[in-house]
Amino acid sequence: MVERKSHFWTLLRSSVSSLIVIGVEVGLIHLLDAIDVPAYVSFAAVQLVGTTITFVMNKLWVFAAARTGAVVQEGAKAILVFGGSLTLNTVLPSIGSYVLRVPHIPSFLAAQAIVFLCWNYPLNRWWVFPARGRGRD
Repeated sequence: MVERKSHFWTLLRSSVSSLIVIGVEVGLIHLLDAIDVPAYVSFAAVQLVGTTITFVMNKLWVFAAARTGAVVQEGAKAILVFGGSLTLNTVLPSIGSYVLRVPHIPSFLAAQAIVFLCWNYPLNRWWVFPARGRGRD
């Protein structure tokens, strides 16, 4: 029961963190779209900003890993997760926009939700920032 409750709160913190980052990313997409940057470039570029913010929030708040002493290992793992996320968050909304003709923002948001639930959260929780050595989780 305690593990499920802890998992719920970790997922909630991760979701809040992701919503904050998505807000920043959507704002950047609007800005880049307004200056005629191609959508696929925008989708890739916002991932760099979003991933940096996400790593810091995950380490300090979401997974309470600020004092693990493993920032290099966590950072290396996070880069691998980022590589997959960058690919998925660029390819999926590009398919949505260019193939399915879905507007840029809805296509981007749908991809973000899928990648968060199926890739980013599971890998960050159980691989990048595992619970061992921390007080919670």
